Amino acid sequence: MTATDVSAQIGETAHRMFADLADPQSIIAGREGWREELWSAIEDALLSRAWACEAMGGAGLGSRTVGAIAAAAGSHALAVPLVETMTAHHWAARAGIELADGIIGLAPSRMSDRLTISSAGKLSGNARNVPCVDGPMLVVTEQGDRVACALIDAVQGDVVRVRSGAGVSRADVRLRDLEPQAMGYVEASQRDVMASAAAMRAAQMGGALRWLLDAAVTYAGERRAFGRPIAKFQAIQHHLARLAGETCATEVASAVALDALDCGPAHMEAAAAKVRADDAATEGAAIAHQVFGAIGFTAEHVLQRYTRQLLAWRDDFGSGSEWAVFLGNAAAASTGRGFWHHVAGGHQPRTRAGG
Repeated sequence: MTATDVSAQIGETAHRMFADLADPQSIIAGREGWREELWSAIEDALLSRAWACEAMGGAGLGSRTVGAIAAAAGSHALAVPLVETMTAHHWAARAGIELADGIIGLAPSRMSDRLTISSAGKLSGNARNVPCVDGPMLVVTEQGDRVACALIDAVQGDVVRVRSGAGVSRADVRLRDLEPQAMGYVEASQRDVMASAAAMRAAQMGGALRWLLDAAVTYAGERRAFGRPIAKFQAIQHHLARLAGETCATEVASAVALDALDCGPAHMEAAAAKVRADDAATEGAAIAHQVFGAIGFTAEHVLQRYTRQLLAWRDDFGSGSEWAVFLGNAAAASTGRGFWHHVAGGHQPRTRAGG
């Protein structure tokens, strides 16, 4: 069985689990207790630790396979922080930190945010718009040519709730001489961590966009106006073709970034994937709502759950505009030599399991 087959098989397993335990329409209808049941199943299947090495209790899966899990989460608008937890376990394992079961947040989420650690080992700084600020959180901060990974309890800091979109809380976190519960070091940079999380988020957004495309095509074939399906109208066909293009572009860009992660930091590929995913989220959400019309905006319809998630995910782990600035600076610094080769993924992927 090839690596691609393994990724597809694990992705399909995750799809079935999420369909059974986190169907968006039944959640909107008021299903009780789904979060606890879902997370218990996620941990039983080792999905939350899929990207951590086996020596640290993980599944030891490669980035492309973990990306298939992230895409499955996106295709069900999963309102639990699985991507954050998988990424936190990945870096914690590399730093020699063993994390307990349960949801783990990851900070910072903005590229410009920098936390500091004192000589006494205490954390200070601000992290803005951090998703999943409800308990344990892995905070990363640079110290020279390495990254300190520190486990904290978010409630120990000053947490200011900023919003809660589609079921996932977000907050600004302010740390003032906070002593971490555990800490370890990795020879890496904060941008390495941000790039890995951005690539996974892009894969998740690709899964959500794929659902939008499939749902819009189905609805356009069923909804009738003036005696025929609206899919027969040229304007609708044009919308669907644009949505298909946005979806495929995001999936391809995230696949390139995920393959690159198994070879190294993948800054360029992750940047390109996140820029593309953010643009596609903006366009895709607008197109889907145009196809569905007013019904898609209602609280009872599942479409709004997907589009709200997509629009919220744009800001996570470097927004598209932040990564675009990074790409622009890289292009200027390179004077064009080899720039396209790096952005387009000019590497020979090799498998490196887990952390």
